[in-house]
Amino acid sequence: MLCQIAIAVTRGAMETFTPSELKGVLAHELGHMTYGHTKALLLTVVGNILFSLIVWVLRLLLYVVDLLSTLLSAFNYIGWIFKFMAVVVKIVFEISIFIFVNAGQLILAMNSRTNEIQADKFSFDTGYGKEQIGALYLLQKISMNTKVRLSDKLKSSHPHIAYRIQYLENLQNQA
Repeated sequence: MLCQIAIAVTRGAMETFTPSELKGVLAHELGHMTYGHTKALLLTVVGNILFSLIVWVLRLLLYVVDLLSTLLSAFNYIGWIFKFMAVVVKIVFEISIFIFVNAGQLILAMNSRTNEIQADKFSFDTGYGKEQIGALYLLQKISMNTKVRLSDKLKSSHPHIAYRIQYLENLQNQA
């Protein structure tokens, strides 16, 4: 089976990195493809779309139930009980969605950070670790003054650049 791959290189990357640093970055990206990270990302996107559709349908149903319970509550106390239950279900649903989405983001971010380290190791194993380190140092210099909130760090798809540099330098020292 013939498999075609494509890696897009932005003009900014071509203007920022030296040719050898660009080789390190490309080796890293090939690592993502080799280990199937791009397929996993595609499945995540499709899963998010399906999940969003299911949530949208359930919210629509809850809206209809809320509307019916409001109408019933105008007639008797049973309608009020139905209305109260509808409100409780809606609150529990929204809290559950909030917890599920945030827990899912944390899990996906941890997986993505692991994938980044795996792709960094691939660039090292293919002989482009030094070039990848150079590219990471440049990225670190560019993003040095960027302040990031803790919640954003937890949901970040990439490990801290200094950690990635240290990891690759440790691999170099062990070689």
